[in-house]
Formats: sequence, C-alpha cells, structure tokens
Amino acid sequence: MNLIKRDTPLKVGVVANEFFDKSIGRLGGFGWAARRAAEVLEKHPKSNSEVYFLTANEMSNGFVKKDLLQNTPLISLNGNRIHNFAKMFSIGVDILLAIDYRSTYRGVFNAIPFTPIIVWVRDPRSPQDVDKINSLKIPGKQHLKPAGISENNTQQLSEYTNRKIPITPKMILANKMPHMKKTNEAVYGLPESDFVLPNPSVLDYSSVNIKKANKPTVIYLGRLDPIKRPWLFIALAKKFPDVDFLMLGQNHFDGPNGWSLEEVPENVKLLGHVTGEEKLKLLSSAWVLVNTSIHEESPVSVFEAFAFETPVLSYEDWGRLVERHGIAIGQRPGTGMEGLPELEEALHRLLSDDELRRKYGKAARSYVETEHNNETFLSSFRKICMASGVEKASRCLSV
Repeated sequence: MNLIKRDTPLKVGVVANEFFDKSIGRLGGFGWAARRAAEVLEKHPKSNSEVYFLTANEMSNGFVKKDLLQNTPLISLNGNRIHNFAKMFSIGVDILLAIDYRSTYRGVFNAIPFTPIIVWVRDPRSPQDVDKINSLKIPGKQHLKPAGISENNTQQLSEYTNRKIPITPKMILANKMPHMKKTNEAVYGLPESDFVLPNPSVLDYSSVNIKKANKPTVIYLGRLDPIKRPWLFIALAKKFPDVDFLMLGQNHFDGPNGWSLEEVPENVKLLGHVTGEEKLKLLSSAWVLVNTSIHEESPVSVFEAFAFETPVLSYEDWGRLVERHGIAIGQRPGTGMEGLPELEEALHRLLSDDELRRKYGKAARSYVETEHNNETFLSSFRKICMASGVEKASRCLSV
C-alpha cells in the first residue's frame, strides 16, 4: 500500500449534536457517524487529514474536551460570533462534514461562513415520515406524547443556502445510500443530489468470526426509546418461548413519556449498552436481527448484523435493503402491535428455513463489505470535496 505524502493536511470539521461519548451526550447513529468518519480520515494510511469535532450545543464538560477520540478535540462554539470566527480562523478548516442537519448547526456554519459544507444525509424525515412518527403511541399510555419525537426544521437548510450575502459557500447533499436522494427536496428544500457518501467499514471485516448459536437466537440492537418501539420485541419473544431473545441498548428517557420494562419473559436477556468484543460475539451468534422502529433510515445496527451474515426482519425497508437480505412486513402506525401477527409469521419462516436464512446472510455480508467500507468512503469523500472546490483533497486523499 502506497502512503501519501505528508504535506499540509486536509482540515475537516465534523459537525454533529452527539459524538458517541456517554460523558457528553447520548449514544446514537449521528454520534457513530461522526466518530467513524473521524477515525477513518485520521488513521487511514491513504488519508492525510486533521479532524475537529464542532458543535454549537452546550457541552457538559466545558468549552473544549480533549482526547474524545485520541487527539481529536471537540470545540463547542458558544461564544459570540466574532469570538467564534476568530477561533475557527486560527484553525483554518477546509471543509465541514455535517452529520445530517439540525438547526443548532447554524452556530457552527456562521462561525465559518465561507467554508464549503457537505451535509451527510443519514436520517431524513419527509413530511410523510413526520406524520408517521406523530402517530406513535406507547402501549397503555396512548394519551401521552412519547418522548424523543420532536420535529426538526430541516427546511432551514435551504434558507441558509439561499441567504443573500456576497459569497455563498458551496453546499452539497451527500446521501448515505442512492435511494435517499428522492427525499432531498421535501426534507431540505434543496434539489435532488446524486452524490453518495456511504458508511465507512462498520467494523473490521477481515477479523469477523461467524459462529452462530446452536439454539435459535434473535437480537435487538438499539436505544430503548419509544421511537424504536422495543415493546414489540418483548411481545414477539412471548410468541417464541423456546428461542433466545437478546436485547441490547439503553433507555434515554425517564418518566411517563418514556418506555419502561414491565413483564419480561424468561427467554429475554436484557444486556444494556454493550460494546467491543462482547457485542461482536453476540452479533455473531444471532440468527436474525429484528428492527421494530416506527421510523429510521437504514440504521448502523443493520449493517453490523449484515457483516455477521445475520438477516434482518423489519417493519421498514430502505431502498429494498431488507427485501434483499431478510423480510420487511410493512410499516404499521401507532404502537405497531397490529403488525405483530405478520412479524411472528416472518420470524417463524426465517428461523425454520436454514437455507433461506443462510442465503440472505451471505448476500448481506457481500453487500456491506462491497458498498460500505473505508476505501469507498474516502474515495467518495474526496470526489465530493473536489466538487466543493477543495482541491487540497486531491493530494490529501489518495484512495
């Protein structure tokens, strides 16, 4: 492998509202994307990049938290505009990579008003998606609005892009997957974009050791928040008393508007937030991953399961991803309980048909290794940077 010449690095500001660090916020998909992008840009042998995590949110640990990811600083831009501008001018960021779009990002954008921006479209919510999410109900609490489903005004992005100033920075939407471009205009008020920025490798594919459990094992991997509808996983487990159900994740919302466990079947193991080798072993053992969310766009957990040849069973589908590597039963509004019979039937099919399950699993492994890897991520990022006018990317990213 030829290493690139170590001259002036490409300086990338990764803008997000979470950074996959429990000491400063929740553990979610945006944080995962921010962290993985930084890891690849800073550590890949064909990348000469310097990364800064940027946020305009108040951070619990002060203005700058060092060593969030080894030597990657987190800079919270909560001062006045002149102070923020001076701080960012001294760093000299070449391009911003925003993890989707949230209104709080404007504080960062305003601190570097002429810097090109890549908006990494990861979880867009169209008006139809918002209506679907607003139908969400927690069983037994139908009169309460579930926590964590507030709407984000992503149309503000077009307002920012079209503002009247002497120089408007280049703004590019980069979709995580090609099918997502059809939502660009409805979600962000901007034209459809053909740019695609896939996930980096969701794990080290070369070290994957697939060892399925001898006993049928089903896994849930995600937050135990209402939007994920974890109660459906519990209800499904009751239908399969001879199958092991592993539930990985933690609840971010306490109180009446959140979801709390009540009766848990004996075949359900509540494992909380699991990382590292333990998580990989559990994913390797699973026969099927179940996704019960009322809405999310191709979550990282699905790609992680794919790496271990684990097919997915889901209410949602994303660009025929589930159809090709598992079973999608179609979305149900509200609690989702009316879809339980179809969920039960589909799981029975996957558990009982070894040949079908293995076929889906092998296709899933091939897909994720081919489409979502570090080299493809860097190559795509390089092209998008250059389309943004950042020519330095041509020599700093050689993939």
